[in-house]
Amino acid sequence: MGKKTSIGGWAYIWGGYKEGPISLETVVKKLSDLGFDGIEMA
Repeated sequence: MGKKTSIGGWAYIWGGYKEGPISLETVVKKLSDLGFDGIEMA
């Protein structure tokens, strides 16, 4: 198995997205489209 990269979903609710957060459903769909296997919920 090759190397895996991860991203935290928190990045889509803070900072520039504070006033208009992106829904979890949208984040998961986009990450899937980009080839990610999952998302960490912490």
